[in-house]
Amino acid sequence: MLSCYQGVVRKPLLTQDSASGSVLYTKEQVTLKCKITEDSEGWTYLWYKGQDKTPRTNTGSHFNLSSVVPADSGDYRCQAERAGFKSEYSDSLSLEIKGTSFLVYSFSYVCVTYNGLFSCVSCVLCSRVPSS
Repeated sequence: MLSCYQGVVRKPLLTQDSASGSVLYTKEQVTLKCKITEDSEGWTYLWYKGQDKTPRTNTGSHFNLSSVVPADSGDYRCQAERAGFKSEYSDSLSLEIKGTSFLVYSFSYVCVTYNGLFSCVSCVLCSRVPSS
């Protein structure tokens, strides 16, 4: 039985699985999840970015962006489809991808002789700083 509301399949719920929130940095990962809340068996999911009318190729309920770049910024939507019926579009979810740079706080280089062996160790302390 389809979950219908006034003759239209209900809109799916779009969520984001990332600790970073809606702002991510280059090379981070984010997974978007799309789900029809009732009667969720047998659906395929279509994914859209921006105002595109052509879905992306992923038809699973999870859309994974494994190493984001600034070009991945934008609004994402999903739509569920089953047996020729399509849901409404989900509400959009906005992602902002920023580049990163690193600021070096300190650098040390130590060489020691221990038991006749000569070893050198370097240590760098740095922090990710969002680029502007």
